[in-house]
Amino acid sequence: MRENPLDDVLDKVMKRQHAVSDNIARRFKKTSPFASIPLTPKAKLWAIDNLGTEDMVDLVREYGEERVGTMLYEVNKHRRF
Repeated sequence: MRENPLDDVLDKVMKRQHAVSDNIARRFKKTSPFASIPLTPKAKLWAIDNLGTEDMVDLVREYGEERVGTMLYEVNKHRRF
C-alpha cells in the first residue's frame, strides 16, 4: 500500500513538535511560572483601579462572585480615603 506524502510531512512536524516540547520541559523544569516578588498594596490598588469591566466579568466567571468580592475587600482595606 502506498503512503500519502502528506502523512510523511505530518509525521515530521509532529516529531519536531514533540522534540521542542521536550526541550522546553527540560529547560524549565523546577522553575516557578509565578512571580517570586509579591505585589505591593499600591500595585494591587492600581491593578484594580485599571481593571476593565470585561476583565471583571471574566474574573467573576472564573472564580465566582464570593472569591472576587473577598479579594476586592482585602485589597481595598489598604486604600486611604
